Amino acid sequence: MAAVVKSLKTLRNHWKKSTFAVVAGSYGVYYLNNRHKENLIRREYCELARNYGQQPIHATAKVKKVTVFLNPAARHGKASKLFQKNAAPILHLAGVNVEIIQSQREGHVKDLVEGLSATDIIVVVGGDGTLAELVTGLLRREDEDNVSRKWPIGVIPVGTTNTLARYLYEGSQNEVRWMCNAAMAIVKGLTIPIDVMAIKDADGRTTYAVNHLRWGPLDDAKEKQTKYWYFGPLKQRMAVLFHTLSQNWPPSNTAKLSYGGPKDIPEPPIPPVEPSIWTKIYWRLFGKPEVKIKEEEEDTASTEPKTNKDVTSMEIIIQTNQLQEIEGKKFLSLLTGPEHLSRGDFIKEGWQRLSSNIINVESSGISFERESIGDVDIAPKLTEDKTAWFTIDSERFEAGPVSITLLPNKLNFFGEPHSAISNSFNSLASETHR
Repeated sequence: MAAVVKSLKTLRNHWKKSTFAVVAGSYGVYYLNNRHKENLIRREYCELARNYGQQPIHATAKVKKVTVFLNPAARHGKASKLFQKNAAPILHLAGVNVEIIQSQREGHVKDLVEGLSATDIIVVVGGDGTLAELVTGLLRREDEDNVSRKWPIGVIPVGTTNTLARYLYEGSQNEVRWMCNAAMAIVKGLTIPIDVMAIKDADGRTTYAVNHLRWGPLDDAKEKQTKYWYFGPLKQRMAVLFHTLSQNWPPSNTAKLSYGGPKDIPEPPIPPVEPSIWTKIYWRLFGKPEVKIKEEEEDTASTEPKTNKDVTSMEIIIQTNQLQEIEGKKFLSLLTGPEHLSRGDFIKEGWQRLSSNIINVESSGISFERESIGDVDIAPKLTEDKTAWFTIDSERFEAGPVSITLLPNKLNFFGEPHSAISNSFNSLASETHR
């Protein structure tokens, strides 16, 4: 009893050290517990992958080659470590041939994909910007129509923003499980058709995106965060705050839009039938007969009536709607906010987006108007003394006249739709119908 009393007196006399010890010890226990749970998750998925890898294959079957494009600068330089710790072991245990190519500069992934010669699967390790580079490089190839069907794409979400990965894989609340789910989707081989936006500028250069095009001051504010580096982890919030003081208020953007309605889903191409050995011998001896190619029917899309509209809005967003249809047609969403926004609402909305790294229109403090559209032409009305910028899948492009073409089901991504995402898609679709 005397020892207990003595210990209590010691704790009381040294309460500052005791408090620090309790806090430090509690954090240590919490940290170690989380590490243990993460290791259990990794072990669970590695065992699943090993079961796939131990399945017998035909003697003449070729081991699939997976080409991984890794952006080492993603997640503040932690992308390579996260990939090697969470996703790479799953791919290796599944028995695939993994080749890892690291990008060396901005735009390097785009160049690497354009020159890629042979693979079975493409995997991108990074965020929205790295994925946009890969998609643009893939669809700028001369043989893009062939490789876009032949090479399915996997995404390991290690970037700051991972918009498409939230649609493809469940478990985004837990980073380790999310990355493991993404790797297992590649192993399982289940694919989902994904829409792509082809964004063509006035010079005829086309950029491709799978998520959105945004134009507004909230992205301009986020871009200035490096200017406030001395605020440390608060630099993004300070960038939004000071943006309300550094320019004429309220900001707004004006553009002329011309757009059509939702687009029909193209029929999947019929794969060519491999001729028999006797047919090949006959062709060799007597020549291969000429095949008359049926002339394509005249494109009726150009005669479709378009809606012309002048829009003045604090923010203009064009975004894809993956896995959604309206009466069997695919569509883009045109989102326009109010013409003006108070400083308080601007700060509130900016900080909310920083917390989630995504735009959730339903929970936004801003009232957006939504229209379901097809292809759209945007002609911004710009002043000569100020340069404006579009944000296309987290990458910045100088604003100017662009034509956006919706390419329904253009690419196949590995994924496995889950109930939470399906429900959110259904609620969005029902809202769009209203």
